Amino acid sequence: CGRRCAPADQYPNQTGSPGVSGRPQVRRSRLPQGVAPPWGCKIGDGVRIAAHVTIIPANHNHGDDDTIIYKSGVTAIGINIGDNVWIGSGAKILDGVTIGKNSVIAANSMVAQSVDENSIVAGVPARVIRKLTTNK
Repeated sequence: CGRRCAPADQYPNQTGSPGVSGRPQVRRSRLPQGVAPPWGCKIGDGVRIAAHVTIIPANHNHGDDDTIIYKSGVTAIGINIGDNVWIGSGAKILDGVTIGKNSVIAANSMVAQSVDENSIVAGVPARVIRKLTTNK
């Protein structure tokens, strides 16, 4: 995602905000030697990402039957997550998705399509279950 994580002692201990502890673990995709990952993920301010969330900003191309799938290349659009978004535990966010600001992604949801701002989505695939109203 491009953001750097710092040890928890660099964040104030706030109720409901455990901070970040330890070093983040990133699984690297298997790409042909010499190929740099072209994908990206933009994460807005105030975003909360729970445990076991998977953000996948790329897809493997599926070639013909004679081509091994990992040699078929990747397509990468990227993922954009707006400000003040809460992503519940176990959610999966797929390539090409934009999540609008002030939205909630329910636990264990699979987001394959973009989410409008001020929405709560849930399910596999994720669907809008409620629109949030803003207090101005």
